[in-house]
Amino acid sequence: RRICVALMSLRSRVALSSMAATIAVVVLLGVVLLALTERSQQDELDEALQQQVGIVVSPGPFTNLVEGRRVPRELRGFRSDLFVASRVINSDGSVFETVEFPEIPVPVAVGFSTESADGEQWRVLTKELPRPPGGGGAVLLQTTASMEGVESTLSELRRLILALGAFAVGAAGLGG
Repeated sequence: RRICVALMSLRSRVALSSMAATIAVVVLLGVVLLALTERSQQDELDEALQQQVGIVVSPGPFTNLVEGRRVPRELRGFRSDLFVASRVINSDGSVFETVEFPEIPVPVAVGFSTESADGEQWRVLTKELPRPPGGGGAVLLQTTASMEGVESTLSELRRLILALGAFAVGAAGLGG
């Protein structure tokens, strides 16, 4: 092995070193960029889910949801490309949900989670609603949105990083 390196010209060793350093930088930057983008996209979904909770618990929309009617378009979140589905779980076990609500399990805890259902990933927010007058147990509200947009964005970004990384490594090899 040392013989191979010793037989390589100085120019070849510099080119190889440049390529190795470029690969390391591209991988590191790619991982950081993907993580930041995923977090940003997930935060945007979380914000949409929080807004949906506020809208659904207002008197008119909540009544529509409990009566089993389809939630109007204006309740689907602040992004026009995002549909946010909702469901209410009463303490007696009865469930009221929008037509498009995915087949995710009944929650065991409140807060944000990511669930798999219907062959997709879903971002879910579960909130405990104030107890209705006259007692009764807890009433849970779940809102959910598909993570398809997040996954699509990350997939496109991976392809771009791979293409730019290949170009950068090739340029480093030629320039070295």
